[in-house]
Amino acid sequence: MLAFWELAYLAQNSPVRRKAIYLDVNRKTAKIFDQILNQSLSILGEVDLKLAEVGKPPAPTAVICKFN
Repeated sequence: MLAFWELAYLAQNSPVRRKAIYLDVNRKTAKIFDQILNQSLSILGEVDLKLAEVGKPPAPTAVICKFN
């Protein structure tokens, strides 16, 4: 998440860095935009999985009985 905060900060406060990031989109190898996109989609997938678990009943627990 820190990387996204930094990207947002740079996009808003550093025109030179913002331009450099978006010029990098057209590079032939290891496009920074592709890396940002893939990481963003990965995080959104994780959030989606967590949200899918909301409202589901908890997994059953084992019942341990001690007999004397």
